[in-house]
Amino acid sequence: FLLALSNFRKRTTPISTYGLYSKIRHPQYLGLIITTLGFTLMSIEWKKTTELLGIWLISLIGYILLAYSEEKHLLKKHYKLYKQYMEKAHFMLPMNPPRNLPEPLFTMIFMLGFALLCSLIVTII
Repeated sequence: FLLALSNFRKRTTPISTYGLYSKIRHPQYLGLIITTLGFTLMSIEWKKTTELLGIWLISLIGYILLAYSEEKHLLKKHYKLYKQYMEKAHFMLPMNPPRNLPEPLFTMIFMLGFALLCSLIVTII
């Protein structure tokens, strides 16, 4: 998150494409999602309850919707520039989603699967 914030502050154009932003369009949100997942998993380990994963899921959905909303705004304001950027950089994960699956939905499914796998590992250990 902090590296992404530093990269964002170094932008010289309306669209940040420096550093992490050259690979993914929303590295700050990805950093927040991963950080909050870490805190959630630590809480699950301490409290031996998985209800906290539901709260994390709400924040995951919130961050993805916020990123999607920002993209709609940037497309309205800087259509040509942002459209070119969208073709070069992924939404939040540095990988291509399966065909016909929008990147925001793919990000949500991938991160949810990752979180469930991590929570299983934490509860077993």
